[in-house]
Amino acid sequence: RRAPASLSKTVTVHFRFGDASLSAVDKGILDRAVASAPDAKHIVISGRTDSVGSASANELLATARARTVHNYLRTAHPNLTPALKLDAQGSCCYMAPNDTESGRSLNRRVDVLFSSDGEQ
Repeated sequence: RRAPASLSKTVTVHFRFGDASLSAVDKGILDRAVASAPDAKHIVISGRTDSVGSASANELLATARARTVHNYLRTAHPNLTPALKLDAQGSCCYMAPNDTESGRSLNRRVDVLFSSDGEQ
């Protein structure tokens, strides 16, 4: 017998500049991700920002974004609460250069990693 393969999936929701609120579209993305990862035992919610503003302001904003997603998932899918873990870093983990608006808009995000084993 083979051990079941560990599965992981990451979904991303993006935010407007200086904002930490989820749109109806974002909530739909999260709901579909939950439905497609029913065996997730670990869900790491990583808040991120672009490079505009002070490091302390970006840390607070990254945390606020991660908390918004965490609170939504906890409320909409209470069975997931034990699996949820927050990770927020303002000046870290850019997925695009910060020298253009389009790049900065890609960096204003929360990544949600769903994994079925101890992977984090």
